[in-house]
Amino acid sequence: MTVTITRDVPPVSTLLFDLDGTLLDIDMPAFLKAYFSLAGRRFVSPTELPRITPALAAAARKMAAYRAGIHTLDRIFLEAFSPAIKRPPIEVRGVFSAFHRAEFEQLRRFTSPRPAARPLLEMALKLGYELAIATNPVFFLDAIRARIRWAGLEGIPFTLITCAEIMRCTKPHRHYFSQTLRLLGRRADECLMIGDNPGMDLPAALLGIGTWLVIPEPEERLAVAGADFRGTLEELTDWLAARGPASKGRLPLDDLDAHRADSPLSSRAAQDLMREIDAVFATEEWVPLTRVSTLRSMLQGGRLKPRYSVWLWIRIMRTLAERHAASIVFGCISPDFIFIDGENNVRIEKSTSCSDEYVAPEVQAGAPPDYQADIYSMGVVLFELLTGSLESVGERRPAELDGDIPPWLDQLILRCMEKDLKKRYRSTDDVSAALMKLKRAGRAEESSE
Repeated sequence: MTVTITRDVPPVSTLLFDLDGTLLDIDMPAFLKAYFSLAGRRFVSPTELPRITPALAAAARKMAAYRAGIHTLDRIFLEAFSPAIKRPPIEVRGVFSAFHRAEFEQLRRFTSPRPAARPLLEMALKLGYELAIATNPVFFLDAIRARIRWAGLEGIPFTLITCAEIMRCTKPHRHYFSQTLRLLGRRADECLMIGDNPGMDLPAALLGIGTWLVIPEPEERLAVAGADFRGTLEELTDWLAARGPASKGRLPLDDLDAHRADSPLSSRAAQDLMREIDAVFATEEWVPLTRVSTLRSMLQGGRLKPRYSVWLWIRIMRTLAERHAASIVFGCISPDFIFIDGENNVRIEKSTSCSDEYVAPEVQAGAPPDYQADIYSMGVVLFELLTGSLESVGERRPAELDGDIPPWLDQLILRCMEKDLKKRYRSTDDVSAALMKLKRAGRAEESSE
């Protein structure tokens, strides 16, 4: 092994992998040209493509140049492109979802898997490393997942995939890397950024993240300076094996005290974490809807599949986090006022009337509604989604009614519905942090059985 070492780094626990050009060989210019052409055909006839493809490219450039860090990149792209075709952003997002499930697969011909990628990741997992895909987030999650599959990496448990739906800056901006660290709950010195593009990946060092520049051939080792390490994927595999097990250090971001409502990161952290949780729990068990429906009407056809129920509830919580970030309190949330479209986009409206089961006890007693009251309502909604009934709400644990409900999820529901305000989650930040913590604990228990 002849890895070039510029600066040794402390033991790390998390490996941040770039995707395109690092784990997946790709002809990016040809890929993008075909991408814009195929995607454009979803919106206009072939004769109108000369008008639409420049609009797509311009929206992509605007997203890539965005530096304010206020909105997520998907919003920047959709709001920039939608006027060109005179359709609302939510409808445009649905068209892209359909495109990524269909024609996008044709673009696979511009890529090829790197043989060393999967053995490297499997070795890292055996050594206890946490893995993240730290790709430039200029694509939607479903497009990134497809390329992960094309790279032959399906089934690899990535903790985080940086995508347009959750990120607020692109590479190489330092805020991209700081947000990635925050989503992972890691310090900079606990991570190693691994990528092939010096201009995009090496700026991670500005925050103190270690860097490994992937080179295709050993003889190119000295072509670029600035990385802590330079070597091939095969050499990285050997280096990890020689270095031994991963470090176990971690920032205490799983502690709910780090996510209290008075935290300066409160509203944005909630939205970021909810989007990432949405990605972690994503499911293919779609409920086909041809029009906007209320959650109540969906339940009238029978209880939904459990995994889909949890995933859909998380999407509703994501919407609630965004409303809370705008200082909007509902006071009571029920399935009658939760609207879902054919692409599982969610809208919550204020209830004109609400059954007592969904109203927090303190509100029933005359207290003004607040964020905690909304969280109580969401606990009841999840109880109903998973058990199919509210007959025993507040009297029996969800797991007593359905033995397939795992203990971690049972605990989450009960904490949302806790009558004691000191014990109930205080904010959507609390819920998001707890959900990640409880799910991780649940996976650990399953693997030890």
